[in-house]
Amino acid sequence: MPRTEYIIHKKVKAKPNDFLSGNGKLIVDVSMDIAKQTSGRYGVTSTQIRRIFGDLKRRQYKDFNLNRIQLIRPKLAYTFARHGTKQGMDVLLGTIDFLLEKVKNREHFDNVINFFEAILAYHKKFGGK
Repeated sequence: MPRTEYIIHKKVKAKPNDFLSGNGKLIVDVSMDIAKQTSGRYGVTSTQIRRIFGDLKRRQYKDFNLNRIQLIRPKLAYTFARHGTKQGMDVLLGTIDFLLEKVKNREHFDNVINFFEAILAYHKKFGGK
């Protein structure tokens, strides 16, 4: 039976405001951890991560619109429904969804994108396909 619930990284769940305010050390530590979880033999592919990241990045260069940013969350749910059984996908999408839900301003959104970009970079470093 496929999972229907996200998993949120415990450090993000404990200190979401630190991520939204751009705590660099915490962002690096957790992005490395999530990247390790997603980059195994049965893990998430770089293409799958880039598809989501690209959508977020495109929104970054448009006028900040909180409603449009929140509409990314259903796309994450769709991706989870299609690929949720892949190693680490639940933590990746759950953590990003959790943070997007809490975004209140452009600075928060920019820091979520920085976090996601770090995950993508470390995913490649740890052997992500």
